[in-house]
Amino acid sequence: MNGNTLRKIISHLKKGIKLRNQEIAAFNHRIETEFAELSTPKLCNRFKRVDPKTRRWKEHPEFSESMLLMLNPFRLKEDIEMFSVQTITDWYKEVLSDSGLDEPYTLYSLRSTHITHALLNGMNIKQVAENCGTSQFEIESTYQRLNNLLNIDKLGFHKSNKDEYMVMD
Repeated sequence: MNGNTLRKIISHLKKGIKLRNQEIAAFNHRIETEFAELSTPKLCNRFKRVDPKTRRWKEHPEFSESMLLMLNPFRLKEDIEMFSVQTITDWYKEVLSDSGLDEPYTLYSLRSTHITHALLNGMNIKQVAENCGTSQFEIESTYQRLNNLLNIDKLGFHKSNKDEYMVMD
């Protein structure tokens, strides 16, 4: 995942939090107008997420670096384990450090290196594509340059596209 993708995910999360807080504000207004006469125990029994002290739903906190990266602000269960931007960044730095990689590698460049090494070590293209969450065609078109290094049959390129990828001496 490159920095641009991460920024888009964070932007999407911020928009989701904003929408969720708008829904919460509308619901709290409804509680104040439609359910004002309802006792607190009855209100809390009817709406499980209402705080008995305030008689309101709590707003979702604003985005922070320690917040879960793939957080769904509309989810009902609060015990789902996900990882924050900071957690993923820390793990990534730890992996780079433990690997002895001093250069500023991106997650995407490491992904590309993984794919290249997998193909050079004889892993089937379909298997590489599944492992990396992409299509077999995408792997074939992006890594066709490996034809110079290996026999195309060993890489597992589609027979129908074989001539297209062959490198002529």
